[in-house]
Amino acid sequence: MSKTGIILTDYGNTQSVFNALDFCGLNPVYLAHPEKMDEVSRVVLPGVGHAGLVLKEIQARGFDEKLSRCVFEGSLPFLGICVGMQILFSFLREGNLPGLRWFDGEVSQFSEVNKDSSPINMGWSAVENCNHVDELIMKNIPLRRKHFYFCHKYAVFQTQEKINLIWSKNEQKFLAGLFRDNILATQFHPEKSGRSGLDLLRNFGNLD
Repeated sequence: MSKTGIILTDYGNTQSVFNALDFCGLNPVYLAHPEKMDEVSRVVLPGVGHAGLVLKEIQARGFDEKLSRCVFEGSLPFLGICVGMQILFSFLREGNLPGLRWFDGEVSQFSEVNKDSSPINMGWSAVENCNHVDELIMKNIPLRRKHFYFCHKYAVFQTQEKINLIWSKNEQKFLAGLFRDNILATQFHPEKSGRSGLDLLRNFGNLD
């Protein structure tokens, strides 16, 4: 039976992610040590709070190197949620340090990009995405249900990546998610996004 590993950190809303994955039949287990990643069929990195602190914990425990090997060399399906998405980018303004550099882009505050923006984006927002994302990650999620729950002060507003991108907007357009090969990352919280979020998690579970 395939298992879905959830990386444990001091900053992740791991219980709600566990419950959602369990509801979807994806057999979640907690990963407290990097070597345990060899025992799962896919891995999820949740995160809330301070991106710089999450990144430092991931690095201190050796999850960063193990993740890179498993995801890029072993093609292990990966899902990063909220801060778990932000730390994948090249630079984090929250902490002023380099991210994991899986993708190009700087994670900045809304107020840094637009002084008139609300300091926090919280609540339900629609997303816009390309056809390839529709075919795979957004499968069985009709247009009227492409609304997801967000809660964040920081986001990526520009990227040079030529991959499948998902966008959203409050006062400012920002990157709501991305998908490339075996990697899915969302700024929104699928585990808190009702039926649409559960459908997205099921689609992630079907990646191989």
